[in-house]
Amino acid sequence: MLKLDELFEGWALFGVKNAEELWGVINLLPEKVGKENSFGDGIELQQASWVRGPARFGKNCQVRHAAFVGANFYAEDEVVVGHACEVSNSYVGKGTHIAHMNFVGHSIIGRNCNLGAGVKIANSKVHLKGQKQGAIIGDNVFIGIGVLIHPGTVIGKNCWVYPGAVLRGEYGPNQIIKVKQNQELSAFYK
Repeated sequence: MLKLDELFEGWALFGVKNAEELWGVINLLPEKVGKENSFGDGIELQQASWVRGPARFGKNCQVRHAAFVGANFYAEDEVVVGHACEVSNSYVGKGTHIAHMNFVGHSIIGRNCNLGAGVKIANSKVHLKGQKQGAIIGDNVFIGIGVLIHPGTVIGKNCWVYPGAVLRGEYGPNQIIKVKQNQELSAFYK
């Protein structure tokens, strides 16, 4: 597992002291979020968005048209949940934008990240004794459109993930992650 300073720049999530404890933060969210929705000043809930919650939003957040916010969602200030996204059971750091048509569940996303359109973070009951987990994504990570992220994936800070990648495993900080495709052309039969 990456060290905390390989994920986050000078901040600790709910007092977590080492990276191995990060997955346990998902279990703390019900306590940290509370039993009712909480909205910071300047929240913008666009038409047809649905905050089922309970969810906690910091200042100047946006939940755009047709987005769904499920239980135990914690957003710091200036977070954008884009059009037709579904998010739940996750922590999202300040200034992060989750573009349109994304799924984020049972995940921790750092500060100043951007998830391009159609990013899917799969969540499943895997390694943690039946606890669902999605991904841990460090600060300042840019994820291109159409990226698929398998459960349990960890991405270090300051990474760029090119569009169309399928991620599984652990990626250290300061990396560019891209897909090398081989295109094959075939004759079209009538």
